[in-house]
Amino acid sequence: MSTTATQTPERRGLAQRWNESRIGRYAREAREKDLGAHFLAISAQQLLCTAPLAVALAAVGKRVTGVSFADIITNVLSMTPKARHEVVAAFAGSPRVGLGALLVNLLLAVAFGISLAATLQRGLELIWHLPRARYVGGLTRQVCWAVALPLMISAVVLLGRGGHLIGRHAAGGVATGFALQVLAMAAFIWWTQYLLLSGRVAVRRLWLPTFLSTLGIAIVVLVGRQLISGQVVPAYRAYGSVGIGIVLSAWVAIASSASSAGLALGCWLSGRKRPARVVAEATG
Repeated sequence: MSTTATQTPERRGLAQRWNESRIGRYAREAREKDLGAHFLAISAQQLLCTAPLAVALAAVGKRVTGVSFADIITNVLSMTPKARHEVVAAFAGSPRVGLGALLVNLLLAVAFGISLAATLQRGLELIWHLPRARYVGGLTRQVCWAVALPLMISAVVLLGRGGHLIGRHAAGGVATGFALQVLAMAAFIWWTQYLLLSGRVAVRRLWLPTFLSTLGIAIVVLVGRQLISGQVVPAYRAYGSVGIGIVLSAWVAIASSASSAGLALGCWLSGRKRPARVVAEATG
């Protein structure tokens, strides 16, 4: 009894110090704001947005350039020859996407993109302690973001492909292409925050979340390039093309979670003082 009595105040003291610490306050606030649930929702909607968007962009790319989706995936992820062979075999029998199916996939991609933008916007507002934006103005920004998303993905793919083409003739081409991809993602992440927050946070305070979010994605991509090839081969042999889809979906979810965590961590490290431009409602 005496041992328990002497330990209880100490444990309470540790718990109290933890709750009063900066990290403890942020962890408690994250639970109260359900930031974890928002991160999971963003990851799930990222998958729903990526699948039809990838099909649509791949169809457009094949119509314009004749390059298949398998070639794009293997180049972007720098897959080994063995993994490249499995991916090409998985998509070898894919039928040509008709114009009707292409339009449907583009519409689905935009719809899921707007939903993803809405969830991302609310998550950013919770992180920065901002009120919910007005519906009309918020919807307009979400539509702009959903339209810009496929353009950004196309740019990243083209930069990666260009790096591989240069790498065949000059050293450092692949690394240069990857560096340009990282810069493009960083610019898009910064613009995403500025757009969805409607300028309610000072521009200079968006750089740290942008850096950490981009760093998280870059690390996941670099690690994924080392591991995906080893996962693709057994997954394809066990489950066929579905297995490749499972592997790629898992890494998309991991990259999305790393990006969201980087945004939250960057906001916390910046001190997250209440912005001077906060208003009762967002401007249209």
